[in-house]
Amino acid sequence: MEYLCSYCNKPFVPKRTDSLYCSHSCRQFAYVLRKSTKETLKDVSLEKVILSDEKTPEIHQKLPEQNLGKIPHPSKPQEVTKKELPVKTEIELSVRTDMQEASSQAPIENKSEDIKSKYIDYQSRYMIELNRKHAQRDAWPDLSRFFDSNDDSGLWVSERYRCLIDVLLTFTEIKRIELDDLKEVCNAFTDVIKSDYYQFLDPSYPYMDEIKKLRDQLRNTCLKTSREQFKYRVSREQKQNLIVTRFELSQFVGKSKFSELKFREK
Repeated sequence: MEYLCSYCNKPFVPKRTDSLYCSHSCRQFAYVLRKSTKETLKDVSLEKVILSDEKTPEIHQKLPEQNLGKIPHPSKPQEVTKKELPVKTEIELSVRTDMQEASSQAPIENKSEDIKSKYIDYQSRYMIELNRKHAQRDAWPDLSRFFDSNDDSGLWVSERYRCLIDVLLTFTEIKRIELDDLKEVCNAFTDVIKSDYYQFLDPSYPYMDEIKKLRDQLRNTCLKTSREQFKYRVSREQKQNLIVTRFELSQFVGKSKFSELKFREK
């Protein structure tokens, strides 16, 4: 059984007995028309088309008058007059829609401008300290001289030192570390210092003393710690120095895993 849509007058098979429109778009257009004309549709009727299997003409029946509510049972039809719906052109609808969108977006744009005017860019104090330390150390000239001359000793030591710094910074972010892991890192520092590459480094290499100090500090920590698991702590200044050193080395050597590097020469 088919009905005629209240908006486009096309026949359709409703999924519910109280369906007035053939599609969601027709229902929306009818709503826009009602709002635009400020009129309520009091008299809405549907024409029911009964399709017969026999070769007989279509029989048109009209359903009773209603107020956009439930449609009475089709078994009790009553003759009523159908009120024609006012039709608006697409141009009028598009103009009204554009005006509504413009009016709705205006306060949002003003609000976003107010937010931008109140926004203040704050820089982290920690980042300011790191930038100051990096500027004070000024290790770029010495490092560039080593890597521009293809110095094998500087490259070998720098690659392993950056890897060890990555491991130590990772330790500082972990709740608890194994004492054996810290001992292994300490032994790696010792192997680097005992290597011929380290011995043949140019005295102007900027991290020679820093590597020795870190090795000594790790050795004291391993000797004093009796627990198998503990929290590895470093001072704020030392951690900042490690971060700055890692940044400086990252401009010349790539990142490598601890398990992929050999810290002994043979």
